[in-house]
Order: sequence, then structure tokens, then C-alpha cells
Amino acid sequence: MVVVAITACAQNNIKEATLENLIKNPILAFHIDLLTIQGVTEKDTLFIPSSDNYVFKKDEKEVLLDGYQMYKESSYHHPYFNVDVVTHNYYDGDSMIFDVYTPMEVSRQIKKSSDLKRRDFEFAQGSLITLLQILESNGYNIVSEKDTIINNAHYYYIAALPVNDTIHHELLINKQQNLPYFLRITTNTFQPFIEEYTFSSFAYPESFDKPQSMLQPIKGEANTSKPLSDGEVVPDWNLNTLSGESFLFENLKGKKTILLVSMINCGPCQTAPPFIYELIEKYKTNPNVDVVVFYPFDPKNNLDKYVKTKEITYPVVYNSMSNETERIDIMNKMQMGMPTFLILDRENKIASRVVGFDINNKDKIAASIEEKLNAVN
Repeated sequence: MVVVAITACAQNNIKEATLENLIKNPILAFHIDLLTIQGVTEKDTLFIPSSDNYVFKKDEKEVLLDGYQMYKESSYHHPYFNVDVVTHNYYDGDSMIFDVYTPMEVSRQIKKSSDLKRRDFEFAQGSLITLLQILESNGYNIVSEKDTIINNAHYYYIAALPVNDTIHHELLINKQQNLPYFLRITTNTFQPFIEEYTFSSFAYPESFDKPQSMLQPIKGEANTSKPLSDGEVVPDWNLNTLSGESFLFENLKGKKTILLVSMINCGPCQTAPPFIYELIEKYKTNPNVDVVVFYPFDPKNNLDKYVKTKEITYPVVYNSMSNETERIDIMNKMQMGMPTFLILDRENKIASRVVGFDINNKDKIAASIEEKLNAVN
């Protein structure tokens, strides 16, 4: 690491430009790859990765989350129960909805804003509110600020401590983009408990809508279905594309399939279309491989606007089930980190998957998809 001193004026310019990029639009979406390092002693330390998508919307009337509504989707592997977990948090200023999807449990909790406390938003630590507070020195004392070079890339380093606390915060700002790149929060180095947040896929969506899965009840007989796991077969759903054509999953049998599961309220998903075009172009001459893009949660009217704004021309399959029970069943089965590239064998069985997307790592993602696809007979 190379550290170079810079003037106070330049320091302020970097922070102000980064702050402006975070607040200039009413709605901000981004992705975080979080690594949580925790344990009782150094000998039993756990390293827990999670993949998190955030959307924040400004709300002048909101008072609990510093003037924001928010949505968070998180996916990780539970280190104790050894199961994959997907959670959704949605807060619109009036209430908080918390959904949990695992092979063991599908549940929902709802709290009215009158029953919420600041501690109820601890799940959002390290995301937008923390970044804004550090950049504005709001509740934080800046310990040091330096210009730094890591792997030939230029960053701006800020070390900060919360007022009346000793929890060390270290923030790296990408100087080329004027956007946060990395945040480390060190609560304890001996136990230890350290959280490392890597930011990517910043986007400015036009709308902030409650996910369709959260508009439906998830308890009762209609909602006993669990998210599809590797080794399970994707059902023979009969759906439609946005252009009105019929799409039968049964027709995919006999070929290997790259099934992209995506949604609108997802920063990485919004940056993925150019990569999807590349995938389609790469495999279009291969008679043994299909590439399918599936949006199981978003309604057609929202998707029509979205593909028009993004100028998407490739076919998009959506959850067109008119029967409410069947539509909810699809949403429950498709609960997973967004986006996810499911690799299906010739019988539509899920052979493997690649979770998440980062435009800066698209070559690695493409290579991983190809490797997993080649592993399927």
C-alpha cells in the first residue's frame, strides 16, 4: 500500500463528490458482498459471506432511518444449521416487513413504525446510512484521511470512530468513480468480530415498489413450497414472455439451460443486461444450450416499463400465472440471491448455480458459468 498526503481542499472535494453521488437521486440501489468474521477465540473463528442487495428511497417524513425508506435482500449459508437462507427486509415508513426463506422455514414478521426502535435497523449497518454519517462527520470523529494506492488503483482512505465509542471504521472511496468501494467495521479483534463490506453495482432506479412476494400472504397451505435447491427439478410451468408468446419450461428439456433469475429492485440486476446480451451471443450457435431470463416477482406492467427504459430486446419470461396460489408458489420456489444463474441439466434439474453479479468481474462470472455448464452431461 502506498500512502500520499493530500491537501484539505482535495480531501473535501473527494468526500463532497462521493456524497453527491450517493444522494443526488431520490432512489439509490447497490450491492454489498459482506464477510463477517466472528468467533469466541482465534481458534474457532467463522468466516461468513453474504450477498446483499439494497434499495434506498428518500422520504422527508421518515424519522427512524434518517429520512429513508429501504429494501434489503440478503442471501447466505447459515454456519450452524447448514442451510441456505434468503431474507427480505422492506420498510416504507409505515411498517417493517421481514421475510425468511429456508428449506426449514418460511415466515414473515410485520412491525408498525410506532413499534419500531432504532435498533430494529441494525441489519442495515454498513450500508447507506453509515456511509452518509461518515462522509458528513455526523456522529463520527474522523481519525485520519489519506490518499492510497492498492493494486495500482487509487483510493481515498478514511478512518473514523463513532462519537463515544471505540468501534473502528475504515472506508475506502474509489477516486475514479467517487463512490464507496470498501468498509471495514472492527468491533473486536480478539474474539474476533469484524465486518468487511465490498460495494458494487450502484444504480439509480426510477421506482421503489414493494416486491410482489411481499404483497402476498406467505402462511397457510398455499405457501408451503420452499425455495428450489440444487438437485431439484424446475417445475413444468406454463408462462408467457413480455411480448405475449407462450413459454413452457418443459420445452427446455433435452438441452442444458442457463436460467437467469432476476428482479427489478436489485442494483446488480440492473447492471447485468449488457452481460446477458454477451451470454446470448456466446451460446446462440450452440444447439445444446439455451439462455433464459426469468423475472418471477415483478408484474408485467412494471417489467414493460423497465425493459423500455433499459432498452432490453432479448426475451423476458415473467410470472404470468393468473391463479394466485400458483403465482405465489412460483415466487416462493424462486426465492434466492438476486441475480442467480441456475445451471439446468437436460431434465431441468438444477445442477449448480452462480449467485450475484458485478460488472467488474463479468469475465470471472462468465468463466464460472461455462465451467459449471461443461460439468453437466
